[in-house]
Amino acid sequence: MAQSLELLLIQFLMPDNDARRQAEEQIKRLAKDPQKITGHWAKLSPQLRHLVKQSLIESITMEHSPPVRRASANVVSIVAKYAVPAGEWPDLLPFLFQCSQSAQEDHREVALILFSSLTETIGIAFRPHFADLQALLLKCLQDETSNRVRVAALKAVGSFLEFTQDGAEVVSLYFVSYGSAYLTSTLLILALLVFINFFTSSIENLVTMLLIKDSSQMAPLWLSSHNLGSHYLYSLSPSQITLSLFLGAIASLTKNPTLTLCQLNWEGYCGEQSFKNTLSNSSAQENPYFKNTVKFREFIPSILNVSRQCLASGEEDVAIIAFEIFDELIESPAPLLGDSVKSIVQFSLDVCSSQNLESNTRHQAIQIISWLAKYKSNSLKKHKLVIPILQVMCPLLAESANGDEDDDLAPDRAAAEVIDTMALNLSKHMFPPVFEFASLSSQSANPKYREASATVLGVISEGCLDLMKDKLEPILHIVLGALRDPEQMVRGAASFALGQFAEHLQPEIVSHYESVLPCILNALEDASDEVKEKSYYALAAFCENMGEEILPFLDPLIEKLLAALQNSPRNLQETCMSAIGSVAAAAEQAFVPYAERVLELMKNFMVLTNDEDLRSRARATELVGMVAMSVGRIKMEPILPPFIEAAISGFALEFSELREYTHGFFSNLAEIMDDSFTQYLPHVVPLAFSSCNLDDGSAVDIDESDDENINGFGGVSSDDEAHDEPRVRNISIRTGVLDEKAAATQALGLFALHTKGSYAPYLEESLKILVRHSGYFHEDVRLQAIIALKYITMIIARTVLPTACFENINPIGAPPLLNLIHQEIRKTQNFVQTKLPKRAKISVSMISSTLGGLEMALNIATMISKHPSHPKLLGLSKEHPSKSSLSEHWRAFYLLTSLQLSFWTLYGDPNLGVLAASQQLEPDMLTAAEAVFQGHNEGPAKAKEIIDTVMNIYIKTMTEDDDKEVVAQACMSTAEIIKDFGYMAVEPYMPQLVEATLVLLREESACQQQESDSDIDDNDTEHDEVLMDAVSDLLPAFAKSMGPHFAPTFATLFNPLMKFAKSSRPPQDRTMVVACLAEVAQDMGAPIAGYVDALMPLVLKELASSEATNRRNAAFCVGELCKNGGESTLKYYGDILRGLYPLFGESEPDDAVRDNAAGAVARMIMVHPEAIPLNQVLPVFLKVLPLKEDREESIAVFTCVCNLVVASNPQILALVPDLVNLFAQVAASPVETSEVKAQVGRAFSHLISLYGHQMQPLLSNLSPVHANALAAFAPKS
Repeated sequence: MAQSLELLLIQFLMPDNDARRQAEEQIKRLAKDPQKITGHWAKLSPQLRHLVKQSLIESITMEHSPPVRRASANVVSIVAKYAVPAGEWPDLLPFLFQCSQSAQEDHREVALILFSSLTETIGIAFRPHFADLQALLLKCLQDETSNRVRVAALKAVGSFLEFTQDGAEVVSLYFVSYGSAYLTSTLLILALLVFINFFTSSIENLVTMLLIKDSSQMAPLWLSSHNLGSHYLYSLSPSQITLSLFLGAIASLTKNPTLTLCQLNWEGYCGEQSFKNTLSNSSAQENPYFKNTVKFREFIPSILNVSRQCLASGEEDVAIIAFEIFDELIESPAPLLGDSVKSIVQFSLDVCSSQNLESNTRHQAIQIISWLAKYKSNSLKKHKLVIPILQVMCPLLAESANGDEDDDLAPDRAAAEVIDTMALNLSKHMFPPVFEFASLSSQSANPKYREASATVLGVISEGCLDLMKDKLEPILHIVLGALRDPEQMVRGAASFALGQFAEHLQPEIVSHYESVLPCILNALEDASDEVKEKSYYALAAFCENMGEEILPFLDPLIEKLLAALQNSPRNLQETCMSAIGSVAAAAEQAFVPYAERVLELMKNFMVLTNDEDLRSRARATELVGMVAMSVGRIKMEPILPPFIEAAISGFALEFSELREYTHGFFSNLAEIMDDSFTQYLPHVVPLAFSSCNLDDGSAVDIDESDDENINGFGGVSSDDEAHDEPRVRNISIRTGVLDEKAAATQALGLFALHTKGSYAPYLEESLKILVRHSGYFHEDVRLQAIIALKYITMIIARTVLPTACFENINPIGAPPLLNLIHQEIRKTQNFVQTKLPKRAKISVSMISSTLGGLEMALNIATMISKHPSHPKLLGLSKEHPSKSSLSEHWRAFYLLTSLQLSFWTLYGDPNLGVLAASQQLEPDMLTAAEAVFQGHNEGPAKAKEIIDTVMNIYIKTMTEDDDKEVVAQACMSTAEIIKDFGYMAVEPYMPQLVEATLVLLREESACQQQESDSDIDDNDTEHDEVLMDAVSDLLPAFAKSMGPHFAPTFATLFNPLMKFAKSSRPPQDRTMVVACLAEVAQDMGAPIAGYVDALMPLVLKELASSEATNRRNAAFCVGELCKNGGESTLKYYGDILRGLYPLFGESEPDDAVRDNAAGAVARMIMVHPEAIPLNQVLPVFLKVLPLKEDREESIAVFTCVCNLVVASNPQILALVPDLVNLFAQVAASPVETSEVKAQVGRAFSHLISLYGHQMQPLLSNLSPVHANALAAFAPKS
């Protein structure tokens, strides 16, 4: 091998150009395996290696043939890849710098080409020369004498930038330039370097480093024993690294219980001003990497000039390199763009609006705008670029597509993607100019502009949903008008827009069903199949959320859809089936008369096997599941087997979409069948496992342009594989396998949820998959994994654990003992609640844990009664003692057993909280108890392990996942687990949960990151409403589980939460805060009194909001504040009553608002009746009863009313006629709870006792139904 390489190198040095080219090709083939070069280059004699290197240099500088120079450059790249790191070619880099300064154009060009290729492979060797290289590249970009040199410099800049994106330089830039929001994570990286290298250095050095007060001495010490990571320290301001910072970081990494991650926050140690000084002091500005940021920005004008020149000369493929560079700059974590954003946007807009350029070139320009909207939206706002962009993008929607071009490159499609991205990130700034464009274009004589008018409204409906909901009338006027347009393209766009509205503008869009639905039905008769298909899509999206409003349209709808299903081409049949599914979901039981006909038709579709029919089969499978959900288990279960058999057989057809929809079908069946679905688990769970374990099959978008021969030198690279593999630009965001995995992941969770303990044999493998999928690359799969993990956790806690712990427990005489056990536990609960808090050294955690354990002990004791007999009595063989002999010992034994099992379940420690009880037991009883625990510890330990895994995944997701919907689901799942299982279940994770909540409220998590190189007012930032609603759900969950002990934690979360309540924030933000505070006040109780003065002005202002949701939440909140705020609320009673009064009048259109206002008044009366003018308030109060919509307020309202009656309050007794009528309505109501009716019955009985026969005239005025219902509560005497 060494000999052949030597011969090839000698051949390459021959004067015969053909021989040289042949040798070059052979060397490149050898270089495909690096070991072939590295292993044999060293075997060549030093003389030959020197000769080869010298000859290559001479060839580059002296050859006149471009192909020969190109060949020489290729070989230089290959040889340098191995010779330079070994220190065998020290002259190469000086030669290249010298060559780049040559007066000869060819020399400068080839030097730049080599810089480009070598940067990709031995860039580390350039690190000491970066400043010189940047200056050189900038100079060559501005070369006035040679276009070839400018082009080569452009390519070299691209390579240089790609190298630095992965290097430490940008990490340093990232630290120096980013604000406090990113400090914690950056310091954690720094501490990780310290921690990792700790084990390779002496303890003495580490301790010395940590004890140095002046950290300017720390870096030299670090460098004395560590090469790795030195640039991280130099990137910091030397005077700001402190002892406490390192100790906090390392403590976090070593999980020191006394130091937590939140202590890494610089502000906590040094103060906010100290951190600001760090970023603004001269040492930071003088940092060489900070200067690199500025120099990168200096490249941009020259890059733009070169690109414009290339476009003018027809070299579009070279100009595209500029867009690739901008792509790197935009996605970089470092703030590399600055004010250059303006010139980049203008250049991109010029290119994408130039119809004489190639589609690919224009598409690249449009993509840059899209990336800016996604990653640098604040910069677009700061530089006021939103409107200029829309002035180009909106008209592009009306551009006629070239019939020969790829649809994916069509400007109208690309422009729609940009507008969609901007709407998602810049909704407040987007809607007004887009709506103006749509309004004007809808009147245009050009049908393409009328089409664009409807299209653009559909495109922005997801991002601008809140603003569009307020403008639905004029928006629908435009779109419904377009649906009647004489041009097919316009009608199709209108159908698409209606489908988007139905999907995103819920529930407001449904209120317009009387005008919208008839228009969609007419469109189903359109002559164009394309319009029909989009109309079916619109119908499906619209009907899905209609509910009972669909009933008047049901018969004509179904008849039309079934007729179309039997007489349409396959593509229309598919969308038609989706529409039928949506109608079935909306109609529910009303769909039963149509189910049989639909299912008979689906049987035919579900046995199709031709490739072209499999998509229809998939839709049919989905539809059967939706029909089953509508008509219910009783009607479906007997006829399901053939459908299930057909669905399972479809997996053999190797069609991903069919498998995806089949998993959804099985999920629907599990939901309606519950535990009876267990019989199918052995068949369907392995299919879901198989889909989850498929290879991703991720598609990639390849840039296949071959520019090797541009100017004779393009594409030279020392990494020879670059010649054979086109550049990968983007991972595909959607594959069939991805959708299949998401559906299968969802199915696993639903199978577990509905089959409960029967799913136990599949838990272990399911958990492995779900844990893996929680970190999957695509957010759809991660989302389903997060949801499924919640279901499995619920099943573990509710089903698996009790079965594992209690299936063999057999108490003697359980029923008579049960009451004794309950009494003992209740006594202990009372002791814990009333006595323990008064003892100085009892922690909040211990009190909450003990109470939680006692509550679980009650549940355990109840379960014990379900096992009346068993031959093994906890290891005791003696005869059952009589009830009288049980006495204190047996009662204590059962109490201990219950408590120990509960604590073992949640902590793995059976002794917590019950040591005192165990001291009362006789030795044989204690031995018996221990035998139980030894036999039943595996289930609880496994459950604790699973809960630990799930909670850690949720916490990590909350702070590290970059998708807002996934993070929102992690928050909601966590809140549900806390509410369902109490504080004990999550106590070990509370510090991390609170910290994660704090990060999200501060909008500092990975999914909330904003670019750093733009200064945007905090009030102008836009966030995902669903995400912050989910985050705000965590606080009430904490409060519910901790009660008053939540107060210290709430104090840390209060100010970050209140940021969203500023008057400058949108109404959705403010009502989110008010609703959150109301629920916290409800469950935290008395400690909310300390916040009344801070909250009341906000809540009073929200009572007068123009948004019904805001008024409703404010009314609920003010009631809870008055209920739990104590004396601090009294001074606000007058203002509160004045604020609530308009909500009781005819001017209030929303019943739920009125119901919550009634609840607020009821709570105020119950806590401070003396502060309420009852003679004025009660008539208004009773007038709005009974409640119309929010039945959750019924308990508060009728507790208040009935307590006043039973107390014979004179103001309410003056309203007996109104009370009798009210009580009769409640008694006859099918929706009021038995608890409410019992209270009403008590109050009515009291009225009878007071007034006797005087009540008869009032009763005789009631309708027979009401009179009979109320008579049921009358005293029997």
